[in-house]
Amino acid sequence: MVDGISSGGTWVAWGSDNREVPVRLCVPPTHFPTPGQQERTSPTPSGNHFEIKCIDGTSSPYLALAALLSAGLLGIQSQAPLVEKNCTEAAAEMSEADRDAVGVRRRLPLTWEEARGALEGDEAMKELFGGIVDGFLAAGRILDDLMGAPTTEAGRVQLLVENY
Repeated sequence: MVDGISSGGTWVAWGSDNREVPVRLCVPPTHFPTPGQQERTSPTPSGNHFEIKCIDGTSSPYLALAALLSAGLLGIQSQAPLVEKNCTEAAAEMSEADRDAVGVRRRLPLTWEEARGALEGDEAMKELFGGIVDGFLAAGRILDDLMGAPTTEAGRVQLLVENY
């Protein structure tokens, strides 16, 4: 993922019809705002859907969906407040103060190492998935070993493309 090309961006954010956030709330195009209304709305919540852009083709779609649903369920069960507000602009183009105003303060992991580190430190996911997390991380280390563990992200991507 990169910022600025409608791929979802690199900031932890969601937004209504914002193509520059990883989680986009899509509102049917027939429900545009009326004068004085800031956002498009749907007459029923079922008229909306989400687009998740922070999952790529190298992921397991089953594990990714299970993690998304589990994280949502954890948030509901613990009544966790939604810290991030509706981000209506590209977070990468916002000032730090503007991002802070909508609760956008963290970036997504940008490398495999950062992503693995985030998963290793996520006690909630470890509790939910048990040994699957350890197995998944071990498989990633084995893949690195088998591919000669290139030292750069570009080297890893090139080996994946050449081999798969």
